[in-house]
Amino acid sequence: MAYDIGPRITLKGEKEFNQQLNKINNSLKEYGSELKAVSSQFDDNANSQEALIAKNKVLEKQYETQQQKLKLFQGQLEKQKSLLSEQEAEIKNLTAQYGENSKEVNKAQSAYRNTEANISKLSTSINETTAFSNKLSNEIRTNNSYLDEMAEGSIEALHEFGYNMGNFNNNSVIVVG
Repeated sequence: MAYDIGPRITLKGEKEFNQQLNKINNSLKEYGSELKAVSSQFDDNANSQEALIAKNKVLEKQYETQQQKLKLFQGQLEKQKSLLSEQEAEIKNLTAQYGENSKEVNKAQSAYRNTEANISKLSTSINETTAFSNKLSNEIRTNNSYLDEMAEGSIEALHEFGYNMGNFNNNSVIVVG
């Protein structure tokens, strides 16, 4: 019957969505472990250039994966919103056909409520994923600032060294004996 269409669409879409989400979450777990290993490796010198570069590599992978996750959630949200519209139309059709309190309408309304709940969960997940992505982006930006400061400090130190070497050569006295 017509009222069964919605739930089948939801299950088909959710299976693919869940498979992709599990794959992304597994990648994020791996990156989390990788980040812990990097942090552990540089425990004594966590703010060294080498440590920040290694950390940024992992953070950038996490950020890219979070962006994939965000796109996945947004795509699923659009599908669920479309499904909600279809279910709303289906409820109207079933109400006209079977009556407001019929078994068919109640089943369609239940599917509609489930879709609304899915939309709410997806909206929450989008907000959480966006917040975490922003946190990663800020951490990457902070690390890059530290790296830039280190590079500027190194350049200044080289210039100062060169200046001092020039002064050393100019002030040197050659003793010929």
